[in-house]
Amino acid sequence: MALDVPLYGPHWFNGIDTAFDIISIFAALMVAWYARKIKCITGDKSCCALGHAFILIAISFAIKVLTNIAVYTKLGDLSKPFILAEVIQVQILFALGYFFYRLFFLVALIWLVCIGLKVIDWRVKMLFVLFAAVATFFSHYSYLVFHLTAMILLVYVVADKYGTYKQSRNRRSAIIALSFFAVLLSQVMFVFVSLEPWMYVIGETLQVIGFLGIIYNQVTLPKAECCYVSSVPDGSAGSANVRWRSNGYSGRK
Repeated sequence: MALDVPLYGPHWFNGIDTAFDIISIFAALMVAWYARKIKCITGDKSCCALGHAFILIAISFAIKVLTNIAVYTKLGDLSKPFILAEVIQVQILFALGYFFYRLFFLVALIWLVCIGLKVIDWRVKMLFVLFAAVATFFSHYSYLVFHLTAMILLVYVVADKYGTYKQSRNRRSAIIALSFFAVLLSQVMFVFVSLEPWMYVIGETLQVIGFLGIIYNQVTLPKAECCYVSSVPDGSAGSANVRWRSNGYSGRK
């Protein structure tokens, strides 16, 4: 029996895309760690939300990686016939894996949008999460629903990061804005995968470039730019205020 599991992109790219996704996981975890560190220093709750968003991104890509590895392992030789039980097993594995990958990724993007728009009402946030769940459900029947939804959310994220850059005019804010713009362009490429498999290669490359930009921003960030001690007293002699200097992740003030 033929196995009907959608494999995106050229066959030679299988495995390379998984390596790209592992880089994305590493980048997301780095940002989450940075956000937790800043939260401990400043007590800024928006840093906590930022960390949660990137943890969700890391989880989403981890699910995708594990799903792809499991499916590729099950597939083995694509030319051999499969019995019905094997077909159903692989299809269920693929459907469940990609459902949770897409759900976590969309919820992460919604969290980033909420940070940029300064949404603090949990009822509104849960409404957005419900929207992500519905979009994820319908993406099972058409992958376009997922990528178009991600595109819309990323437009808001990129607009927020560009606004941060316009206010700060520093290089790190520009890097973050460009990194998210690359991720946005990757979603545009994924929309056209059904027309040309090479679009998947371009999309994955743009996506990993975006996350590499985030990694670059992290590893080249001096401690002096994470926070600084102000010499302005807060009311008592010798005291100082610890403040966070934005490096591009925070929303506009």
